[in-house]
Amino acid sequence: MLQMRQILTAKPRSKLALASFAAFVTLATLAFLMVVANPFAVGESDRSPSGGVVPVLDTNSLLNNSAVVIDGLKVNIVDTSSGQTLRSFETGGSFMWATLRASAGELLISDVTDGGVGRLSVYDVESGTELRQQIAMPNRVVSNLGYDPAMQLSTDEGTLFYESRTSICPQGGDSSACDVYSVGVIDLSKGVQVASVELPQNCGYGRLAPFGQSDTLITCPNVASVVTVRSSGAMEQLGSFTRPSYPAPVDGARGPNVVFGGVVQDSPFMLFSDGSILSTDGSDSALLPADQRVDIWSSSQTASGTLVVAYAERSNLVYDKSGMPTVRGILIVDPLHPRGAVNYSFEDGISYVYPISDNRLALLNRDAGTIQVDSITPSGLVTDQNFSASAYWIAK
Repeated sequence: MLQMRQILTAKPRSKLALASFAAFVTLATLAFLMVVANPFAVGESDRSPSGGVVPVLDTNSLLNNSAVVIDGLKVNIVDTSSGQTLRSFETGGSFMWATLRASAGELLISDVTDGGVGRLSVYDVESGTELRQQIAMPNRVVSNLGYDPAMQLSTDEGTLFYESRTSICPQGGDSSACDVYSVGVIDLSKGVQVASVELPQNCGYGRLAPFGQSDTLITCPNVASVVTVRSSGAMEQLGSFTRPSYPAPVDGARGPNVVFGGVVQDSPFMLFSDGSILSTDGSDSALLPADQRVDIWSSSQTASGTLVVAYAERSNLVYDKSGMPTVRGILIVDPLHPRGAVNYSFEDGISYVYPISDNRLALLNRDAGTIQVDSITPSGLVTDQNFSASAYWIAK
């Protein structure tokens, strides 16, 4: 385990220096009272070590008002109400994942060093500079297929789960069958990994989501099943599904791919790339017409259970400058009543969709270099903000 903590040392001060310091504290207190109505206001004393201005940050508003944006090798925290970059972090690594731990005022960044070592860096958000600790993430998986983070913070923000992979295949072996995927369990209060849980055979690169208050749910795409890993390190299989098949191969595939699974009222379900939803209670629904497909990266389930199903035109795919397909629209789906899904179409050029909350979306346009924040209303999407952003992924 790697650990690193920034330690500040104080030098003896003269009486004059102490008096000056006391005067500074008084002025700083007055300045704080002047900006308290604006949690993102900037004061002259809020300077980064490089001389740039560091905005005063109200960490209590992080969950509802901000997005974590990945721009190359930088991770930025952006105020979605103004477009202002509040904090910017660089780890020196690559293949970055990131998430806010708002309850502790921390930004968690996972990356891979030049030597191929996975690690978790825990940064203090308020200071914008303090690296509180680093935790090893052995054999952390790496995806080259867009931003597909196999890392999940529990709902109570006490546990971080991440996916690792080791190979037991002989040279030339079938990696889809003999690569071993596991989930590492990190207790953030202790700063240590407390368990590594092996996933079912042939699970594949799983997709993680919160489950309950302290656990995670993993979708195994190769075997169309959902399992849960507890913060204690225990694993339980929740449900498995028979993958739908096409009457005839589509784009060379005999059936749709797994997007993600979940649980609604104790019944596991699975969403597939053709828009079909299967449930272990025997129900099934088709959300999309035959000429559309689910966009895997922009589809998710919100904290309340609502499904955000992004889609693209199957026969008319448009790609952005990164080579990723753009999104034509989304369906907002109540998983208990999927046939009542509400459709919202987008203008051209939307690369990625991130639900900031149940009724707010962040829409990334890579080609234009913008992020648009929309509110979901009964009459349609209403744009609240549109600002420039050099970004490839919204990672919150």
